Amino acid sequence: AIEALDEDNPVREKLKAMHEKQIDQQIGSIEGDWALLVDMSGSMQHAVEAGRIIAAVLARMVKGTIKMVFFNNNARGLDVSGRDYNWIYAQTALLVAAGGTSIGAGLECIMDNNFKADAIAIITDGAENVHPRFAAVYKEYVKKYDRKVPVYIYQLKGSDKPEHTTYFYNSLREIELVPQVFDLREQKVDMYSVPNLVQSMRVNRYSLVDEIMATPLLSLDQVLA
Repeated sequence: AIEALDEDNPVREKLKAMHEKQIDQQIGSIEGDWALLVDMSGSMQHAVEAGRIIAAVLARMVKGTIKMVFFNNNARGLDVSGRDYNWIYAQTALLVAAGGTSIGAGLECIMDNNFKADAIAIITDGAENVHPRFAAVYKEYVKKYDRKVPVYIYQLKGSDKPEHTTYFYNSLREIELVPQVFDLREQKVDMYSVPNLVQSMRVNRYSLVDEIMATPLLSLDQVLA
């Protein structure tokens, strides 16, 4: 609705204020420390921007630390805890998508910095074609920290080689890892849509259901009041 209105329409500003208020109500609602792995391989320049947006939303909602790592054949990290979109954009403005795809390199970067993440979010098209592979590094991560953490995947449109994506998801099944996948291949990633996905993320994948079930129901009188 916001994007459908002209810039000078006063209703637009009211809707934006409402949107910000809704996000503010979620501040600190997500527990734990998070690793955000962002694909910056050859065909994934749009993933860099998606990463900035998701990192900015996570930074507002997460209580703990957020390490953002951009990966292709290699990886480079950035602490975005408490930062906003403009700061994140300024730090990443010169990044250019290039090279192959090693999601495992992103997680290796996290491990090399001894960052013990409670959950991992990945922004990618899933076309992993370079070692180290994510599944292999994830097994090392589980062994090192003696725990299996949930993985969330923001699936973007990218590679024209579906066999690479198929291999990636098959490799996760082989290690009995079932990620939560947000399929955004035909969707727009922006500051208005992303919060709805981010606020469903938890360090315990099934705790969101527990939170919903623990929420008391309202009576009809309370609703009408």
